[in-house]
Amino acid sequence: MGTSEFIKDIKCNRCGKQSKIFSEQILENKYCECGGKYEYNPEIDNFSDSDSINLTKNDLKREYQKKYDNYLELGKILKNDLEKSLKSKVDKFRIECRIKDFDKFYEKIQRKSYKNPFKEIEDICGIRIICYFSDDLEIISKIIKEEFDVKKSVNKSDLLDAEKFGYRSKHFIIKIKNDDLKQYEYQNLKDLTAEIQIRTLLMDVHASIQHKLTYKKGQYIPHKFQHQLAKLSAILELADEEFVRLKDDIWEYDYELKIVKENFLNENRKLKVDDFANIFRQELTIETLQKFLDFYFSDREKIFFKTKELYENIKRYNDENNDQITLNTLLELYYIIDDLEDLENKYFAQYENENKWHQSECINQILIIAHPKFKDYAANDSSKSTMTFRSTIY
Repeated sequence: MGTSEFIKDIKCNRCGKQSKIFSEQILENKYCECGGKYEYNPEIDNFSDSDSINLTKNDLKREYQKKYDNYLELGKILKNDLEKSLKSKVDKFRIECRIKDFDKFYEKIQRKSYKNPFKEIEDICGIRIICYFSDDLEIISKIIKEEFDVKKSVNKSDLLDAEKFGYRSKHFIIKIKNDDLKQYEYQNLKDLTAEIQIRTLLMDVHASIQHKLTYKKGQYIPHKFQHQLAKLSAILELADEEFVRLKDDIWEYDYELKIVKENFLNENRKLKVDDFANIFRQELTIETLQKFLDFYFSDREKIFFKTKELYENIKRYNDENNDQITLNTLLELYYIIDDLEDLENKYFAQYENENKWHQSECINQILIIAHPKFKDYAANDSSKSTMTFRSTIY
């Protein structure tokens, strides 16, 4: 490093934040993120050339090139080990690996005034794990702590004030465990560290776009733009939470639907197991429809000619429309509209009586709510009552 590249301490004239600048850089246009302007810090004696890094840029480059292959190998090993460990624990994820190129490595040495850069710069090898759901972050964190020797860890969300939104990600500085270093293929990796970042897909989108929009050295980002970024951060954080909630709701729905199907099969042992899938996917006959009604509406009046009428209406609907009604459709609608009795009571309350719909009428009502076009195929009494019923509940 030449004598013209010594480091000077600077300080924001508004918030007092301290930073460093090289003498060859122009201080005039260097602004703090708070909007204040940096000035030379009179409280600290600026570093002289003798305090700066002893190695020249060429020396550092030669040393970097010697270590490059080892860092590359470290990245491959970490990526491979993490993929194996996460495969059975996390549903969807992506792992990226990068080795910091020399120009960025050297720029960081200058910016941070490192004296021993290969020890002090801990992210020459960088791993990023991107998952779909925020609740997977804890699972991934646990695996990292189990698999590697974690030297440092930080959750960027914890650095934000409670009422603020911004960059969110978990960072770990790790090394290969001592026991693993005994293996032959790890022998050259003893003193190497790597940074592992974990974030959701939405966190990654936010970080990438924010970096693209705001990363301009020394340029002040106006408050209104910072505010807009904060609002977008809040939206993405909420979206992360809602995706987890939606995932859990869908999982619960699938699980309960599976139980319902199993119960149906157990109660109808005359049906062959091999026919079960067809029954719920495609096959809808008067017989299977009646079995369905008997099982799920056993407390309702059974009127077989109404079952036949319902079957014929469904068949006509399927012949003339793309959205087919199958036994599986009825099963799913039965699960979704689980407050049928409350809706029924509201309907009959209009007429101040305590009547109940018969088996087929229950399905008629459910189908017209879920498939409005079905009212054109339903029996006249069903169509009329449901239109009144729909106006009641909405």
